Amino acid sequence: MRYANKRVLWFSVFSIYLTLSGVIGAQESNQRGYVITTDGDTLRGYIQNVNINQFVLCSFKTDINSKVINYLPGEIQAYRFDDNGKFFVSKEVPMVSGKKVLFLEYLIKGKANIYFRRDDTDHYYIQKEGDGLTELTEPPVLTKDEEGVLYFKPQKYTGKLKYVLSDCPDLFDEIDEIKLYPNQLIKLAKDYHDKVCDSSKCIVFERKISPVKFHFGVLTGISYNDFYFNPQNYTDKQFSEFFGLRAEISNLFFSVERITLNTGLIIQHYSNYNFHRDVYIYKGVVYTKDNVSYQDMNATTIKIPLTFNYVFTQSKLRPYINIGVTGSFYLARNKELYITDYSDYYGQAIPFYHMGIIGTVGFKYLLNKNRIFFIEFNAEKQQNMNMNYMLRLQNSYVSAQFGILF
Repeated sequence: MRYANKRVLWFSVFSIYLTLSGVIGAQESNQRGYVITTDGDTLRGYIQNVNINQFVLCSFKTDINSKVINYLPGEIQAYRFDDNGKFFVSKEVPMVSGKKVLFLEYLIKGKANIYFRRDDTDHYYIQKEGDGLTELTEPPVLTKDEEGVLYFKPQKYTGKLKYVLSDCPDLFDEIDEIKLYPNQLIKLAKDYHDKVCDSSKCIVFERKISPVKFHFGVLTGISYNDFYFNPQNYTDKQFSEFFGLRAEISNLFFSVERITLNTGLIIQHYSNYNFHRDVYIYKGVVYTKDNVSYQDMNATTIKIPLTFNYVFTQSKLRPYINIGVTGSFYLARNKELYITDYSDYYGQAIPFYHMGIIGTVGFKYLLNKNRIFFIEFNAEKQQNMNMNYMLRLQNSYVSAQFGILF
């Protein structure tokens, strides 16, 4: 009954969180913009800004409370957001299965256009005035050399770029060094404009690339956990505190701006727990019977998490979820603690390294341009790496933490 009530509580909390996040996200994802019809008319209103759908669907409203009109590629010429300037156009795209009409995002529009789209990977295209669309990206091809060593065939995008921009051989050295990154392709297109156009007005549109940002901060919190060695040796749940450092990297993924990468370092000390043990040692004498004792684990850990965060909105209040992995190093343990099999196999009751998975729900609040307050709730399960489950210590862990990023 106790565990059933806990599940109901966690389900209720998570449902409320998703509902609140959905309301905030729905309000923020409908952004001001316009569509250009096939007749060339401009319709102003609100467009849903959802990364995953932008290349296959435009969801448009004439006002925030009106009915959604869904436009497929080819049913309109283009659409554009006012705030972030993203500009999408209907184009017939060459694909392995044949040509297909999709929305492509302009990276730069001028004498040579650069386009972008994403499905399970990133795709880049170039088109010069009067020419067709050329895809620069290619699927990776694994092959063998003469000695049987596997390697990926180099992509041929530099040759394609030289062919398309063959009227400007001065750029060939730059093309030889180029990588398929948005900022480098935009620079190449601008350099091409400078060579072939006598006016800077040749550039009609240029996508602004948000730079990678790093935020560093501090955090503290409280956890509620237990340790499970095996059915005869385990602890009751207990509260403990922790503190640490947080690092967040944003704008790391060009095409999915709402994903951030988080890492850091957390220091935690586990102390007194109610231990259930089948064997205990007192004054050098081993006793074998069911035993419950209150004992200090005296265990200090350094935990390093690595998580991917999805932020639902880009407003001042930003709900998010994340999932990732953690690694914990037990730097100190109570050497007097005896656990059957563990103490004999490892030389002490608690193994040195544990690995786990973690899931989080949280909120960020932008205090100002340079400071972000966050609060989050984590569920985590760690264990040491041993094929024998009787030697696999599990640490089931929930926590609440808050902190500030600079």
